[in-house]
Amino acid sequence: MYDFVYDDSFQGYLTAIFKVYESKALESQICRRSLYNGHLFNQQIEVVTEPLLANRVMKGILEKLGDEWIDMLHKVFLSEDETSDTLGFKAIQLGLRQGKQVLNDERHEVIQPFLKLGRKVARETHNFLGYIRFSQLTSGIYYCEFQPTYNILPLLAPHFADRLKDQSWVIHDSKRGVAAFYDQQTWHLNPLTHVESLSVSEEELQLQGLWRGYFESLAIAERTNLKLQQQKIPKKYWRFFTEDIGVLTQHDIMEKRKGGNQIEKSTD
Repeated sequence: MYDFVYDDSFQGYLTAIFKVYESKALESQICRRSLYNGHLFNQQIEVVTEPLLANRVMKGILEKLGDEWIDMLHKVFLSEDETSDTLGFKAIQLGLRQGKQVLNDERHEVIQPFLKLGRKVARETHNFLGYIRFSQLTSGIYYCEFQPTYNILPLLAPHFADRLKDQSWVIHDSKRGVAAFYDQQTWHLNPLTHVESLSVSEEELQLQGLWRGYFESLAIAERTNLKLQQQKIPKKYWRFFTEDIGVLTQHDIMEKRKGGNQIEKSTD
């Protein structure tokens, strides 16, 4: 058996799929370089990314299986799960043998985990359409830092390029050291590992102050439900909210209020 190892890019992944079919070694494993640990009895084959071959595979999947398949394959790839590469390849094999309708068989031993992984990526992408928080810098550029569980930046960037066409912005995935840059015309992904101290504009600071004041004035101590808030917005995302309205902040506000009330009662 062979291990086809590629360069972590989606084009590299599609090239690897082509190479597996070309070699007729359909029981092989496919794995990206960053996740590959090697298998004792498997022969390793290095895959060099070839855009022409990747485009042939893309075209073939689209023609034979349709947009839904390529969309789900891409999401599964972006999950960065250690099983995702071989799982995606097995799903494509199954679709080519049995037809695109097999994607509806959610109890199938291959289709079930394939769909489950893709939907997790889709769900986090949808959530971050609301979680993303930009801060205006003194340069006029809008900057956002986040650390998603999955590599969803390629899915988010087109959305914000369409919604924020008249603004220059950077969305920085600091977990992976990459950012999407938009110049009011096109967007592209580039490495971004270290960010020096960013200078936020005075207007931005005032807006953030207004958000905090609004939240504090609206909070009702008796109705605090920290567990429910954590279900709505997972704790790992709190620190990236520029308006600073995470559960920790609300908890601090509530504790201060309770403390103040206790002092007042004790003096009566």
